[in-house]
Amino acid sequence: TRRSSDLDRSGSMSALGDNPPQPLTDVKNAGIFFIRQLDDSDLASLVSFATEAATSSESFLTSRFDELEKAIGGV
Repeated sequence: TRRSSDLDRSGSMSALGDNPPQPLTDVKNAGIFFIRQLDDSDLASLVSFATEAATSSESFLTSRFDELEKAIGGV
């Protein structure tokens, strides 16, 4: 099964001014929760975006969910 998740890292995600910004923290936690629901037959990718979508290696479908979690943490 193929799954995808988009992660908004635009300026509006830091609207509350907390450190770390609460909306971004919430969406990162939701992304990690999503990844942890997958099983070995799933493939997933992470696309983060602000003005433009990210084009780094985490944009490709993978079953390496630990790498996706690290990528989410790094956004």
